[in-house]
Amino acid sequence: MHCTDALMAEFGSFVKNTERIFSDIDFTICYDEHKTENYECAEEIIDYTLAEIFGFSIDHVHGNFQHYPEISEFNSLTEKDNHYRLIFDEGNFVDYKCGPETLIENLTNIKNVRDYESLITGYEEKYKKKINIDCLYSIEILENTTEHDFLFDLSKLEEKYDICEGYQFKLNDSKLYENFSISDVKRILKHDGIVEFYTFIAKLRKIVHLSDSYSMNMNMLWNNESLIYLFGMEYLTRLKESFISFIFYWNRIELSLHSRGIALSTRCCKKFLFDEMNQILNSDWGKTTNIETIILSKNKLTQMIQEGLEKL
Repeated sequence: MHCTDALMAEFGSFVKNTERIFSDIDFTICYDEHKTENYECAEEIIDYTLAEIFGFSIDHVHGNFQHYPEISEFNSLTEKDNHYRLIFDEGNFVDYKCGPETLIENLTNIKNVRDYESLITGYEEKYKKKINIDCLYSIEILENTTEHDFLFDLSKLEEKYDICEGYQFKLNDSKLYENFSISDVKRILKHDGIVEFYTFIAKLRKIVHLSDSYSMNMNMLWNNESLIYLFGMEYLTRLKESFISFIFYWNRIELSLHSRGIALSTRCCKKFLFDEMNQILNSDWGKTTNIETIILSKNKLTQMIQEGLEKL
């Protein structure tokens, strides 16, 4: 049987050591030759294996961190097309289903371009366009039988581009209206919270020495000598405490919603009133956990980021 050279890399919160209980698993596989249906089937088996080990739905396994070509044939897909079947030689099969709102991105996971040059092109697009900054600088090589030095190539991109030059941090206190949707909560926690935190770290990487290699995790941050000299230990301690509190409350609301069959997702438009949500949170965690406390934990984190920016 012919075996091809491949690179498999993990990225995202599990590499950063900042994963939540329901964090997605982010990894990608790329090859030095054109991807075939055999590779697609192999990747599907890997996806299902990871989903089974972690007890996730297949939607939580993401492998699409690379250059995206235009895939027009997926544009007209609807909920009735929400079916993908993996058939084995002996006739057994596994049915693949996901929420209709995630159908296209899950199919592009297995149908996308995966050669190494496209992978690097995808990363360079992010540096040029200053997007997905939160996805950078935390990469773990799981397997590499190619001749490519992925982390070295990424470090050269980081040297070439200042991804934070001209970046406008969005650090204003977040608020929810009385009648809010789940998507509003997720946008506040993710886009206004964790993304701004990771972007702040990306900015610090251009100013001080945080890691000897391209890849780093957050454990390298809290006792970094360069940051202690720049900010002082007292500030770093408060930043760490605010970050841990932020993740703590994010886990609480996500657990409460998940136990009721509701996904904390930017695609979930289910509406709640403050009292309705607080009844759920109080029932699960007691009176000290409510939607106001959760949003406040995000605001405290971004206030710490603002304080750090003012010290630079």
